[in-house]
Parts: sequence; structure tokens; C-alpha cells
Amino acid sequence: MKSIVIEEPAPAKLNLILRVAGRRLDGYHLLDMWNVCLSFGDTITLELVSEPSLNSSSITVEYSGDDSLIEFLSRDLSRNSEDLTVQAARKFLARYPTKGYSVKITLDKQIPIGAGLGGGSSDAAAVLRCLIKARRALLGEEPNFQSISEVDLVDIALQLGADVPFSLFDKPSLVSGIGEEVTALERWPWGRVPVVIIVPGVSISTPKLFGAFREKKPALGSSTSGVKDLAAELNKAKDSWPYHLICNDLEPTIVALYPEIGRTIEILRVNPDWIVGITGSGSALFVVHKKGARGDLSSSMVTQHIREFETENRAVSSSCRIIESQIMG
Repeated sequence: MKSIVIEEPAPAKLNLILRVAGRRLDGYHLLDMWNVCLSFGDTITLELVSEPSLNSSSITVEYSGDDSLIEFLSRDLSRNSEDLTVQAARKFLARYPTKGYSVKITLDKQIPIGAGLGGGSSDAAAVLRCLIKARRALLGEEPNFQSISEVDLVDIALQLGADVPFSLFDKPSLVSGIGEEVTALERWPWGRVPVVIIVPGVSISTPKLFGAFREKKPALGSSTSGVKDLAAELNKAKDSWPYHLICNDLEPTIVALYPEIGRTIEILRVNPDWIVGITGSGSALFVVHKKGARGDLSSSMVTQHIREFETENRAVSSSCRIIESQIMG
């Protein structure tokens, strides 16, 4: 019985910029984003096993890693029929049939769930990359395999979620539309920028958030060309770390709905050298230094800063998870 084992990183992502530029007739919001990958994340190990007796591919998934995250995934799986990694494999194999092989996925889970860090999307994208590599390894023995189209891959990725097309390529990118338009940055002159992630013990309802956002901004247009403006602004920065561009149009609405997150942001912004943002629709916050890769920033510094305000902010500080990482160029 022949098997092929492929391992792929599934890094967490940040939206350094998230601008809500419009809304489609079907209600989906159009976004202009500057997305980056982080140095920490999940890991996908995929084993493709030859089993000639199978008429179609069987797909299984196992979890390892952070116990609390595994428990959450297991509960979620009991409510839903399929893990997103299984959905990714199933959609890929429906487009590119691989009869006579079983697929075994192992997900080492480290990215906090529901925090806007793109863990599920990154895991699904990593499964797609694993299957691409596994098929390429088999091409010599399976000459009838259909060649893989990048257009098909992006289509499959978008069916899985708006962040999956970006995660498929894992490069700093400008992203627009509902996530399907991904343009990798041609250059990244800013080095490995330290970043500290703060994950409050707060769960944000995305439908509730966008509903409240629509009430505040009901007159959004139905198209966007803002990515060109973003590209021009980043090019203008040249080699200087463009911290002044970091923003998230959803922040005022998030703060209004979840005051404890707003209080944490206020506390962090007391430090004049730090830029504090929210990634995606939250709830994770991030801190970068105004000097970028040259700045002094660590998780212990952020932890100590929060503890100085612990008496008046005990509910938030006691439930935060703080993660030290780097932005990957």
C-alpha cells in the first residue's frame, strides 16, 4: 500500500488595513484589505494512501495541538457535518477525482478560533496545497490525472470562505471584492516586523456586527477600486514602515457593541510608540511598533502594560490570551 505524506504550514493572518468600500446587491460587503501572514499558526499533515478497492476517496480528520481548541473543534463538529478541512478536500477531489486513494488529515491547532486570525481559512487552504503537491507526486504513475487550473483553485477556495483565496498563496497581498481578488505585493522592504496579538475572552457575532455597521452606513456604493489607492499609498511609503495606514473601518462599530474591547484598545494606545488595531471582524487585537522591525516590542511588555491597569480593567486582562509573533514578508 503506497502512501504520500505532505506537511504544510497554515499561518495566522492579519488585516493591517480593512476598508469597507461598498456592498453588493446580494448584501455582501466589498472590502479593500492589506493582508499579511504571521510566523505562528496551525500545521496540516495530509496522507494520501493508495487503496485500489475504493471507488471514491474517503476523507478523515484528526486533531492535535492546543487542548481547548481541540475541544472547541470537536464540539463544533458534533453540530456540523464536516470540518472545513474535510470540505476543502471534498471540493478539490470533486473537481479533480482521485479514485482509489484515501485522504487522512491531521490538524495541529494553535490559532485561536473566532478571533479574526483566519485559522479555519488557512487550514482549508493548506489542505488544498497539500493535495496539489500529492497529485504532482503521483503524476508519473497516474497519467490520466487532469492538470490543475489556478482559476479552478481560486474558485474552490472562494466556495470555502472569503479569506481562503488569500490564504491559498500566503503572501502579503492587497485583497478586494469579497476576498476573491488577490494581488500579491511585488516587494516587502520592511523586514520581519514584531507583532503582539491580544485575544480577549469575547466572542463577536459577525452578522450582528455587519448589521450594526449597515445601520450606521446605509448608503454604501456597489463597487470599489480602492485597492489601486492602497497600492499607491504603500508605494509612496517606500522603505519606511507605513504604520500610519493601519486601520479597520469596523473598529468603531466593534467598540460600540463590545465596550470591553474598546477599553483594552484605550489602555494599549496609552503607549505612544505602539499602533493598535483589530484584525478582521475581531475579536483579536494586535500591536506593532511605529518603528516596525527596528522597534522594541514583546509579549512581556504588552502583558506588563495591561497589568498596570488591571485593577480597573480586571475582567479583560484576566481573560486575554497574548501571543508574540512576526509579520512575514
